[in-house]
Amino acid sequence: MPTGRIARIIEGIRFIRSQPIVLGAISLDLFAVLLGGAAALLPIYARDILKVGPAGLGMLRSAPAAGACVVAFLQTRYPLNRRVGSRLFAAVAAFGIATVVFALSKSFVASLAALVVIGASDMVSINIRSSMVQLATPDAMRGRVSAVSLGSQHAVHRCFGRTRRLRVGRCRFTIRDG
Repeated sequence: MPTGRIARIIEGIRFIRSQPIVLGAISLDLFAVLLGGAAALLPIYARDILKVGPAGLGMLRSAPAAGACVVAFLQTRYPLNRRVGSRLFAAVAAFGIATVVFALSKSFVASLAALVVIGASDMVSINIRSSMVQLATPDAMRGRVSAVSLGSQHAVHRCFGRTRRLRVGRCRFTIRDG
């Protein structure tokens, strides 16, 4: 058994690569970190596109959390027991569609609804993915797998940051966070 820190990380990577369920769940999570999220653009959307001011911005910022809280409560009451894979793909599709709706929307109510759906679908996806990884990973490997998963998310975020491009009229904006 490897004793060094690097050897344990390599062992975690090998395990992840040998388990399609774990690899798929972690890869999906990485794509969500890399491509998802509209939070960096919310101030610009609130001010320039939706023209709702600070109160509207506050509502936009809290909408994903509201959607996630409702779904988290529902999932405690009605846990996902069957057809979990199809529900995961439905949640990912809903996340993507809601992100596109938000990006194209010029209506405050539609943008708010899209952000609620983004938060709700993300909660379903996170719950399923994290449960899949924990259940498919033996106790002895759980820490290594979690470390590789979190480390890769942070590496993707640090390498690419969160870059968003926005065009308002003839002006183009690029926002980079990270």
